[in-house]
Amino acid sequence: MNDERRNYSRVKFDAELAIIFGDHELTSRLLDISLKGALVELEGAASVDKGTHCKIQIKLNGNNLVMDFEGEAVFVKDSHVGFEFVNIELESLTHLRRLVELNVGDSDKVKNELFFLATHRTEDKD
Repeated sequence: MNDERRNYSRVKFDAELAIIFGDHELTSRLLDISLKGALVELEGAASVDKGTHCKIQIKLNGNNLVMDFEGEAVFVKDSHVGFEFVNIELESLTHLRRLVELNVGDSDKVKNELFFLATHRTEDKD
């Protein structure tokens, strides 16, 4: 997993986030994001167990834009939860790519990360 983590640029990004699983919704803050996943900080006494599958909605500040993802909690420590994106709608992926690209400042690097993500997911399905 350490090798895979290095294949994706993580960018610090502050945004409002909702984590929805079953009929529960948790409010949290996005700390950083990559094409592969996100690190969030849960608010209050909320908690998520490792392995939890959920829907993640990221609301971009100053915009009515909401990015939707399906994710799985792969890291849990105190109030911090790391989610791996397991399903991303094309529109949300397009916005995510642009967000990462703008913050990394290297569109070629992000294109390579996107290619790695696409080929890695294809290999996982085989």
